[in-house]
Amino acid sequence: MSDLASEASIRRLLFLIDASDRSRQLLDHAQALQSAGQALEVVLLYVIEPVRCWEVLKFRSEAEVAQHFAERAGIFLQLAAARLQAAGIPCRGYCRTGDPATLLRALAEEQQCTALVIPRQTCLGLPLGLQRRLQRRPGTVPVLAL
Repeated sequence: MSDLASEASIRRLLFLIDASDRSRQLLDHAQALQSAGQALEVVLLYVIEPVRCWEVLKFRSEAEVAQHFAERAGIFLQLAAARLQAAGIPCRGYCRTGDPATLLRALAEEQQCTALVIPRQTCLGLPLGLQRRLQRRPGTVPVLAL
């Protein structure tokens, strides 16, 4: 029974990872939570959006473009995981191709996350882009925009 109680106190957070400074700020947030004594696990997701731009596909095949982004995803996931693991935070990384809002919601449910954490994107105080799309999609996992 104590194992079940201790597992219930662990927060499992899903972070969207990319090459931006905002992604690094999410990792800072995880480290701050850990430093404050919060037991947590992190699920990292790198989303590859399908490239349909003819200017790109004129010079590279879809398979070549997909391979390029898969390699980049591996690098970013590896760097983020190494940083979290060095701080004593267990984590898992995933790379998926498709619509970010759909993939985030699906992985959050699949991994039984307690929160889905994304970088805040606003204009005049109103949510933009991904944040807005996630708010419109039904889901049981709350979205935190930091």
